[in-house]
Amino acid sequence: MIRTIPLGEAGRNPASPPGADQRWEGDQRWIGRRGLPVAQAGCVVAPMHRDDRFEVAVQSMIDPFGIYRAVRDASGSILDFEVVYVNDAACRSNRLTREQQVGRRLCDLFPSLRGTALFSQYCEVVRSGQPLAREAHEFAADFGQGHEVRIFDLRASRLGDGFVAVWRDMTAQRELERQAREAMAQAQRHKDQFIAVLSHELRNTLTPIRYGVSMLQAEADPHLQDDGVVAMLDRQLQSLTRLVDDMLDVTRIETGKLEMRIEEVALADVLQRVLETCLPAVQERGQVLRVDPVQPMLLRADPVRLCQALSNLLLNAVKHSREGGEIRIRAEAREGTVRIEVSDDGAGFDPADAERIFGLYRQAVSGAQGGLGIGLHLVRRIMELLAGGADARSAGPGQGSTFGVWLPKA
Repeated sequence: MIRTIPLGEAGRNPASPPGADQRWEGDQRWIGRRGLPVAQAGCVVAPMHRDDRFEVAVQSMIDPFGIYRAVRDASGSILDFEVVYVNDAACRSNRLTREQQVGRRLCDLFPSLRGTALFSQYCEVVRSGQPLAREAHEFAADFGQGHEVRIFDLRASRLGDGFVAVWRDMTAQRELERQAREAMAQAQRHKDQFIAVLSHELRNTLTPIRYGVSMLQAEADPHLQDDGVVAMLDRQLQSLTRLVDDMLDVTRIETGKLEMRIEEVALADVLQRVLETCLPAVQERGQVLRVDPVQPMLLRADPVRLCQALSNLLLNAVKHSREGGEIRIRAEAREGTVRIEVSDDGAGFDPADAERIFGLYRQAVSGAQGGLGIGLHLVRRIMELLAGGADARSAGPGQGSTFGVWLPKA
């Protein structure tokens, strides 16, 4: 923004081209070696006053800006704040003209401000000089269209016996964010419903397949038994059944419908069931499974769900370990809890991923052998429902991993 002065006020000097210490201002021409530029209209362009530069700067701001002076009583206590200056953005935000605001008191313009925490914070800014920053502050007032609640991000700093404030109306953005969250939640609900329906349909399909495999086992055809075809079908059917069951359980957990039947259970009995479930998979890959001696101890748990969680951990170790590798199970009591760990010498993972791999549909390592990435997530969620937890650690890719769970003793 420039201010012009008629040539008669500045004198008429002969024009000269700009030299080393001169500059062009658009298509204006200069008068004298250090003279003032002349506009096409025949006016000398004068340097702007400091107040003019301030006016240009604040009027070009997108965000509302205001200057406010403290109004004090005889004892020096702040009663209110007088509006000294507001820019055009502040006028649009407050839905008031500059004439309607400048010289008026804030609490006269916005009566709901008095007695609020925000008014006290403005007073504290003036008193202490400590800047104020408030994110997503809700403020209810009459902004020219009746009573409404708007959300602002606000900054304020002391200026003399008052303060300057810059704020941004975030109401529309917060509403869009709320709508986006609702849309994501709705999509999540639709996905859970789809997985639940899909799991039930798969489960219904698996029932006749299971019956067919049992019939083949009953026939005991020597040719099939020698080739191990029936045994292979049985193992794959068990794996598919576990996968479908996991999908159903994840949906139940996410919707709060998974029931836990807590009772006292012996840890040795639980581990025995886990070994019976997983030993065929260990043998198929020629791996070595070592179980450390387990001290007699009772747990407070749902035995079916605990077996499910530990089986998922053991099968995860089988899947991510090399053929012929070693897997180890150990348990120990720790101050009212029992910790059970499954260790392997397999693929391992980046230590930075120790939490990420428990996410839903996440794989522990890249290039994992099948699976949907729900096993570890299900393990953690089950253990949390049992008032326990789950964790993982590894020295890095290719250096094996240890997955642990813990839950209360009886």
